[in-house]
Amino acid sequence: MKRTVVISEEDAWRIYELIEELHSFLHQPENTSDPEEVRKWLQQKGVYADLREVYYDLVANWFPVDTNTGDVVPPPGTRRRFG
Repeated sequence: MKRTVVISEEDAWRIYELIEELHSFLHQPENTSDPEEVRKWLQQKGVYADLREVYYDLVANWFPVDTNTGDVVPPPGTRRRFG
């Protein structure tokens, strides 16, 4: 059974902008060839701080957490794609 997650338009826009920024930066191979440029992008531009806040304070609330393991429980019938 599918479950719907409801979020505010402002939160949806914030996630969209973050994904847009990640895509824009990572789409250009030369951006990732210099570790110093990656560090500046993450720290000085504030991308990591925003990513951390969206991950821990917004998206983490969409899914239940297994009290025994502390792992986020994916929806039934799905699997982790990047793990």
